[in-house]
Amino acid sequence: MDNYNRIHTSDRTLFKQCRRKWDYQSPLRQNLEPKDFFNHYFFIGTGFHYALEMYHGYGKDPIQAFEDYYNCFDPELLTLDCQVAAEMVPGMFNHYINSWLPKRQNYKTLVVDGKPQVEVEVILEIKALSKIVGKPVHYSMRFDRVIEDEYGRLWIMDYKTMARFDLTKLETDPQISIYSWGGELYYKRPVEGFIYLQFKKALINDPKILKNGKLSVDKKQNTNYDRYLTAIQFKYGTLADATPGVLETLEHLRAKETQLGDEYIRYDLVRRSKANKNNQYKYVLAEGKEMLDPDVPIYPNQNRECFNFCNFRSACLAEDDNMDYQFILDNNFQKRVKEDDKWRNKIPK
Repeated sequence: MDNYNRIHTSDRTLFKQCRRKWDYQSPLRQNLEPKDFFNHYFFIGTGFHYALEMYHGYGKDPIQAFEDYYNCFDPELLTLDCQVAAEMVPGMFNHYINSWLPKRQNYKTLVVDGKPQVEVEVILEIKALSKIVGKPVHYSMRFDRVIEDEYGRLWIMDYKTMARFDLTKLETDPQISIYSWGGELYYKRPVEGFIYLQFKKALINDPKILKNGKLSVDKKQNTNYDRYLTAIQFKYGTLADATPGVLETLEHLRAKETQLGDEYIRYDLVRRSKANKNNQYKYVLAEGKEMLDPDVPIYPNQNRECFNFCNFRSACLAEDDNMDYQFILDNNFQKRVKEDDKWRNKIPK
C-alpha cells in the first residue's frame, strides 16, 4: 500500500460489489488497468466538467472552453465515440445557457478568499484510521461546484451526463451522503443539501414538418416547447391561427417543463438529515478498517453483469479454475497511470 492512503467513494462501492475486482483495480491494492485503454467516458466527462468550471467559476463560454479542451488531445488517440460525443456537447451547452438556465433559479457560486468554489479537491484525514494503520489515511472527494442560495444556505452541486435520468438512487446515493458530511467539515458550516444536475446526452431537434408542409403534431418528436412555439409563430403567425392539434402538442410540450427542468436537463435538490451525516463517519471507519487490512479476505461476487462491466473477467475465471491468472494480468494490464491535468498546460491562456 502507499504510505499516503486515500479512500474514495467509488472505491468503497467497488469493495462492496466485488472484492476480487476491487483487489485487481483499487489504488489500495494492485491498482491495475487495461493496457492501451482509452476511456471515452472519462474523456468526455472531464471536458464537460472543465467547461462548466470555466462557465460557473470564471464566466467563460463553455462551448469555447470544451473546444479548447478537445484540441489538447492527439486526434489519433480519440476514439469514434469521443468524436461523436464531442459533436453533441456544444448543442447541449447551447440549450443549457441560452434556454434552460434563464427560466430557472440562478444560483451563486460560492467564493472563498477570491477563489470560486468549482472543481474543489477536498482531502480529509481520518485520524482514527491513521492511528490504526500507522500511516496517514485520508478521504478524498471532489466537489463540482459549491453554491449559495438566496437565503445564504450552502449546497453542493454535482454534474452528471446520462443516457436517461436516474432518480431512483437519490435517497440512497452514497456520494450525496458522504459529500454532505465532508462539505460541512471542509467549510466549517452547515450544508443544506446536494443539487444533482443531470444532462441527458441528446440534442433537441427542430419540430418535424410533414410532406404536405404542415407542422407535425407527433408528441414523441425530439423537440421542446420553445422550438415548437417558434415554429408555430413562423408557420401560423399567431397561436390563434394554429390548428387544435398543434396547440394540443404545444401544451403537451409545455407540461414537460417544470422548475426542476425539462426532458433534457433537470436538477434535484436532495437533503440529508443530521443523523445521516453523522453516520457517514461510522461507515467510513467500518469499511476503511477492512479495506486497509492487508489480510482482508478476497473473493468474487460473480453475476450476470460481469460480462458487460468487468475488464478482469478472463483473469477472474482463470483464478476460479486454478489456472495461471497472473499471466493474464501481466500481459493485459498495467499499473494505473496517475490521472493528472497535463492537458491543462495546453489550454490557450
